[in-house]
This record gives sequence, C-alpha cells and structure tokens, in this order.
Amino acid sequence: MKDSEVNNNWKGNSNGKPSEFPTIELEDSLPGILYDLLQKEVLALRKASHEKDQNLKDKDDAIEMLANKVDTLTKAMEVEAKKMRREVAVMEKEVAATRVNSAQQ
Repeated sequence: MKDSEVNNNWKGNSNGKPSEFPTIELEDSLPGILYDLLQKEVLALRKASHEKDQNLKDKDDAIEMLANKVDTLTKAMEVEAKKMRREVAVMEKEVAATRVNSAQQ
C-alpha cells in the first residue's frame, strides 16, 4: 500500500484529525467479526437450549416416577382400608355375639 492510500484510508473528524479505525479495515472486517460473534452466540444458545431441554426431560421423568409412586401408595391405602373395614366388621360381629351371650346368661 502506498503512503497516499494509507492516508486516504483514515477518516478525519471535524478537526481534521484521523479517527481511530481505518475505513477499509472496518468495512472488510466488520461483517466477518459480526458473523463470528453471531455464530458463537448461536452455538451458545443451542447448547443452553439443549441443556434446558435435557433438564426438562429429567424433571418430567422425575414427575412421572413420583406419580407412579403416588398411584402405588394410593392403591396400597385402599387395600389397607378394605382390610381394616373387614376386621372392624368381624370385631363388631364378635362384640354383638358376646353381648348376646352375656344377655342370655
């Protein structure tokens, strides 16, 4: 590059002083830099999305497992309640029979 081209590549501000960045370098490298930044951001977002999806799947699995445990415990409680009702009915019959026997004596 010639000295005159380098001097022409610098934009001057209102004071006639050159700005910090050459025009050509900005125009050529800015899209590449932005593309790289966007690409990194997309990759980071995809990774975060995948992690969140996996986290949701894990939580859904845990919820399903807990729901199955609740169902199992509910059924066990129903079985125990039926068993207790039968035992109470048997005891009531025994008490009634004992009262009848006591009344007859």
